[in-house]
Amino acid sequence: MEIILFKGRILETKKKLYKQITAKISCLLDIAPKSIFILLRENDDIENWGFGGKITTVQC
Repeated sequence: MEIILFKGRILETKKKLYKQITAKISCLLDIAPKSIFILLRENDDIENWGFGGKITTVQC
């Protein structure tokens, strides 16, 4: 699984995200947690993001 997000989350937040996503996918799809790979791609170039047909101008 690949997740693209804005930079700025602390390591503890990322650890919680990995743990919760892994637990949910493992349970819902009957997949061993060790078989789940999560890649976070952090992007800080706000002008390369668009929402609602417009270029994003403020970070969320």
